[in-house]
Amino acid sequence: MKNNLKSLKTDKLNISYFEIGNENSIPVFLMHGFPYDIYAYKDVVEILKKNDLRIIVPYLRGFGPTSFFK
Repeated sequence: MKNNLKSLKTDKLNISYFEIGNENSIPVFLMHGFPYDIYAYKDVVEILKKNDLRIIVPYLRGFGPTSFFK
């Protein structure tokens, strides 16, 4: 999962997220809760990607490389 990390910069936050699949496929957005991170969905991602879905799993604030700008 780590090889597919991307980031989105907003005016206050840099959001890191995992994405895999065809960008024209149906998107599936998976959000982890406390105290987990994107790896909570590792097995689920393997199942979903076999069904030609676009999978997006963000690191929420305070987890992984997602961070506020100083």
